[in-house]
Amino acid sequence: MNIGSKRLNLRKMDFSATGRLRVWTLTLIVTAAITAMAVVADGYNIPDLKPEHRMWSLTIAICLPLLTAGPFCLWVFGRLRQAALREKQLEELATTDSLTLVLNRGAFTMLVSAYLEDARKQEKAADGALLIVDADHFKKINDTFGHQTGDSVLKAIARAISLPLRKADLVGRVGGEEFCVFMPGIGAEDARSIAEAIRANVRLATASELSGDQGPSVSVSVGGVTFREPVPYERLYEIADLQLYKAKHGGRDRVEFLQFSMAA
Repeated sequence: MNIGSKRLNLRKMDFSATGRLRVWTLTLIVTAAITAMAVVADGYNIPDLKPEHRMWSLTIAICLPLLTAGPFCLWVFGRLRQAALREKQLEELATTDSLTLVLNRGAFTMLVSAYLEDARKQEKAADGALLIVDADHFKKINDTFGHQTGDSVLKAIARAISLPLRKADLVGRVGGEEFCVFMPGIGAEDARSIAEAIRANVRLATASELSGDQGPSVSVSVGGVTFREPVPYERLYEIADLQLYKAKHGGRDRVEFLQFSMAA
């Protein structure tokens, strides 16, 4: 299961714009077909109608829908494309954090929980890692430099987190200055390497984004957990949060990890 490419199904029934347009188009096509058949049948039921007139009736009934089908189909496809684009934009608004453009808390939690639950039901081996990345002393940045600078810092952090991630990995903003990363199918050593890369990237990204003598240099603390079997998301988050607590109280700007086992 490629969790990175999985889409959220936000509509239980197809009452969307594309769904209504498809129904309307199908109804129109069926109506046109019935009308054409009626014209042909009516022409053949007139006893005094000349053979050439019957042929003209049949030709018109067949050719008229064909002549209008091309432009009509182009118009329908154009409308469907516009409607699909609008729905995609609405879905992105529902699943994306508007400031940092990563997944929002609800979408991240739903996708990770669904992946882990699917692995549990199918009794599949599922290893991976969950990281919690939290900006250090973020309140001081807001208080000293203002919320606009704080927003720029959050955007830079989100970009820095995403840089070392693989295509299948997920990143979401789950709190004010707190981000989560889910990495399926990864071992403990590689997960720690990515966590350290994230920590280093944040330093570089924020220094570059907020240059100047007064520009703040931002660090993050990272708490992580690796697992080798399906574990409920809530449990993984709880363990990673404890590791984040250790990183914060161990001096910040550091990574703390735990390899979790259900047998332990």
